[in-house]
Amino acid sequence: MAAEIEQLTRLVLAWAWLVAWIRLAPALGCAGVLVLMAPAVMVLAWNMLEPALLRRRAFVAHYLRPEGWLWRLLSRRLLLSLWQILKAMVLVAVILVAALQWSGWMLLLLAGDLLLALLLYRLLLRFLERQARTEVAGILARRLLVRVNFLLLIPAVTLGQLLTGHTDYRPLGWSGTLDLALSQVKVGCDLLAPWVRAGAGQEAIAWRLMQLGMEGISNQYLALAAWFLFLLTSTLALWGWSRLLAGALIDRLGLAFLAGKPGNG
Repeated sequence: MAAEIEQLTRLVLAWAWLVAWIRLAPALGCAGVLVLMAPAVMVLAWNMLEPALLRRRAFVAHYLRPEGWLWRLLSRRLLLSLWQILKAMVLVAVILVAALQWSGWMLLLLAGDLLLALLLYRLLLRFLERQARTEVAGILARRLLVRVNFLLLIPAVTLGQLLTGHTDYRPLGWSGTLDLALSQVKVGCDLLAPWVRAGAGQEAIAWRLMQLGMEGISNQYLALAAWFLFLLTSTLALWGWSRLLAGALIDRLGLAFLAGKPGNG
């Protein structure tokens, strides 16, 4: 039970990090944004590095000769680690930009997702511990958790967007749509602000295009299907959120694997 409580605490901290960003963004300068991003980037990079190292070690061990230069090159992890950190930085930025446009029901949904993610992880881990070596069972469980949690979040978020109200941009015109969208998002960091404004403007324009297009569809089932497909397109932030949760669940065996300690690959 102590392990489950510790894992749930780490998941709650991930959710609290997201809420803190939404609350602090208007007043947070670029230095503050970088400080806030740092733990999330580290956790995401861990999550990305686990399967990447697993694939590389399997390739090196089974297909390359130890005396070859390619074996020596791929046995080093610096470039691979830097690449995962770069990807993690981009994904964290995507989460931060998207989160500024999330409403209260979305945060409540993600709070409920914490319990679901923990339950899924425990079930996946219990299954994989009987199928895989101890030192890699957790890695495989966290990798599967990202995909399963992501696939469960997509229809839940899409349904939530369909059932909740949204601004009707049709009477505003294109300029009015952009003005309204940009007035609703504020961020203190000048480096991140253009990305935030671009994201808000793009979403508002897409919503207005969709709302105008719906006027030409008389069949309500076709209109509902069109809305559903439209809402499915904005999912990258949910993928990043699922990775963040999976990374927060890393255990001592996973950390030992990343550190390359003897007996862990």
